[in-house]
Amino acid sequence: MKLAVFFKKNTESLISKHIAGWTIYLTYILILNSSSIDYFGGIIKYIFAIFINHILVGSHFYFNLFVLFPTYLKKNFLNMLLFLVTSFSVFIFIRYEINTTIFPLFGIINKYAEVSDNFVTDTIYLYVLWFGYSIGYFYARKSVEQEKELRILQVQKAEAEMKFLKAQINPHFMYNTLNLINSKVMKASKSASAIVLQLSEMFRYITGKDSQNDLVPLHHEVDFIFNYVDMLNKRSSYSMAVAIDQEGDFTKYQITPMVLITILENAFKHGDVFDHDFPLIITMIIDENNLFTFSTVNKIKVEEQKGGTTGIGIDNITQRLKAVHGDSFTLNSYLGEQQEYICELTIQY
Repeated sequence: MKLAVFFKKNTESLISKHIAGWTIYLTYILILNSSSIDYFGGIIKYIFAIFINHILVGSHFYFNLFVLFPTYLKKNFLNMLLFLVTSFSVFIFIRYEINTTIFPLFGIINKYAEVSDNFVTDTIYLYVLWFGYSIGYFYARKSVEQEKELRILQVQKAEAEMKFLKAQINPHFMYNTLNLINSKVMKASKSASAIVLQLSEMFRYITGKDSQNDLVPLHHEVDFIFNYVDMLNKRSSYSMAVAIDQEGDFTKYQITPMVLITILENAFKHGDVFDHDFPLIITMIIDENNLFTFSTVNKIKVEEQKGGTTGIGIDNITQRLKAVHGDSFTLNSYLGEQQEYICELTIQY
């Protein structure tokens, strides 16, 4: 909403500036050429003639500014050249019609009753002059806009850095608290100490600087999956039915952070992981063709089957992967023949 208001105000301001600029310019031209009033047959006809001619040059100016330059400048020089030839032909035709058709209707004496060398020369001069004005204004405005965008980005960066620093306070506090708890329980229970230490390391990985990057080492994400499953198994009062199939060397590759765990969390949240006849199967494989496959196959909870939902944010994960991995990945989720839920991610390295 604020952005829309910002652009509306800036557009209104730009239009007002252009109107003011044209008013000042036309006033200057009218005063400068006031000796030609009698030639045009009076001040009204003189003002009308100046105004009509500048509608033409103004159209030429804004066509270049908003259509020609943004579309073809530095992109397709040949097409721009063709457009220039076409626009000049239209420009010279309209200018001639103004002088030979429109002006006589209002009793204005026209000095270009027929095409002559002076008419062509004068028209070329006007066309080139206003072409120069338009390209000069285009680059000047572009420079100002880039400077504004740079200032906005600098402000946004400073705000983001401040938010990030604030966001680090609580994670660091929690991490330090977990270490403190670990030091207290170490003497009482080694197993409890190991759990706290494992949780602390997982928390440190999630909140660390590496997880803020676009890419992280794949083997770190794989290790996190193992720690996550182990942690849940230790927390549970019942033995979980989870099977992990791991194959290949993950140390050479990188991946978008926290994608694998998002898929796995969905399997734990919506799947029945205590049925040993139908365990949750986690597959992580790098094959000889550098194709990484991560998949989860799980029995859906009875309540989830009734609700008809699997709960995974496929769109969100897809957007994150698309931004980093482009078209080199696939992500699919579907129900198998036994109504098991399958989610499969592949990345071609």
